Amino acid sequence: MSLDVTPLGFELPHPDNDPRNVDVPRLRSAITKIDSFVAALQADKATTAQVDASIQVAINALKAGVPEAFDTLIEIADKLGDNDDVVAGIVTSLGLKASAASVSSLATDLANEITARQAAVAAEAAARAAAFGALRAVEFEGVSADANLVAGKAYRLLAPGITLTLPESPQVGDTIRLVDGEIIDTENTVTIARNSNTIMGLNEDLTVNTMGIRLEIWWSGSDWRLF
Repeated sequence: MSLDVTPLGFELPHPDNDPRNVDVPRLRSAITKIDSFVAALQADKATTAQVDASIQVAINALKAGVPEAFDTLIEIADKLGDNDDVVAGIVTSLGLKASAASVSSLATDLANEITARQAAVAAEAAARAAAFGALRAVEFEGVSADANLVAGKAYRLLAPGITLTLPESPQVGDTIRLVDGEIIDTENTVTIARNSNTIMGLNEDLTVNTMGIRLEIWWSGSDWRLF
């Protein structure tokens, strides 16, 4: 609630105030004070011009730059009537706000989702570590023609233009290692066929075209992942 006052001590109406409970009492108080000023002037036998001037000063102070559309009592009364719908709309909106119980339930669901995702990330990291450890001692098998890749093996790419097909029904943690046998570049590539499964979430075969690449491919349970 605004507490602005005029130099004469009149509390001013304000757009942020409650018109019925704040501004109307202010207007009544201001009018009462103006009446007192007029009575005092009459008692002092002030001239009509002095009285008019004092009244005008009080009125100007009361208006205090209020917009012309709201500088009379009838205009203020009309505005108060208009605000009935506004207040009703606010009350309705408050009734539509989310309850504390629904907010609490949403927070619980989000916390559970975060926990589940953290567990999935940890499981994926563990699977990668296990797959990498299992491949450390594997010897590389040279491949120079189209072939079906076998989980648990490591292959040295010895010829460009060939297609190597991933297993169709892999098991979680199945891993395959590929190493460039100094034949790969942007012009000489090898295609890794996805065999109906996705690779890094994509329904596309993988083109190996990076010179000197060392690539591990492992099955997460729903997708071939690269590392």
